[in-house]
Amino acid sequence: LNDTADAIVTESAAAAGQIATGQRMTARAISMAADGKTPVKTIMEIVKVKGLATGLVTTSGITDATPAAFAAHVSHRSDEMSVAEQELKFGVDVLMGGRKQFFLPEVSAGKRKDGRNLLDEARAAGYTVVGDAEELKAAQGAKILGLFNMGNMAYEIDRATTMEPSLAEMTAKTLAVLSRNPKGFFAMIEGGRIDHAAHRNDAPGTIRDTLAFDEAVGVALEFARKNPDTLLIVTADHETAG
Repeated sequence: LNDTADAIVTESAAAAGQIATGQRMTARAISMAADGKTPVKTIMEIVKVKGLATGLVTTSGITDATPAAFAAHVSHRSDEMSVAEQELKFGVDVLMGGRKQFFLPEVSAGKRKDGRNLLDEARAAGYTVVGDAEELKAAQGAKILGLFNMGNMAYEIDRATTMEPSLAEMTAKTLAVLSRNPKGFFAMIEGGRIDHAAHRNDAPGTIRDTLAFDEAVGVALEFARKNPDTLLIVTADHETAG
């Protein structure tokens, strides 16, 4: 699935949508059929109907193309305000990442032009809303919305100067919360900033974010060892920067 319905080389939206649905998509569309406007059911939508818990985690923005493709349908990946709404309406149990700006109205320094404050709406829907590593550690409850940066989360190489959790910490919390569901769970956990560092040909940034991703995979492997009925798939959606 490395090519799309309209191109030989993919990008994140089509790649993630093709992984999430098994159907070819056009570049930059989020889980839409090749016509760019007909929603295609994703694996997350299928398991949700069966009563499984669901989680989306990234170090990029939670409204970015890869997480969006599992829980949203928009004709262009740039419509992140709609993605934010759809992820909450879907009721994804654990949502963690950056780009808090798409959940907040302009009066609160956000990007939303409709005046809605999705953080307030999330709290009303039963989410524990957290904004840094300490709050994440302390968070209880079955639904968590963790937004740790107005933009993307920090590169791992810079994270020590922030209050953001590591991808491994987000992974551990996600698995602890979702595994309480007796029917099981589906989670997509992404080291999203590897891609951004690679776009910039930033070797130290790429390496450190890859190591942080490796640490998160270690957390997931440890969980899988203790819970042998876990299927763990580690993959990339596409390559950047050669």
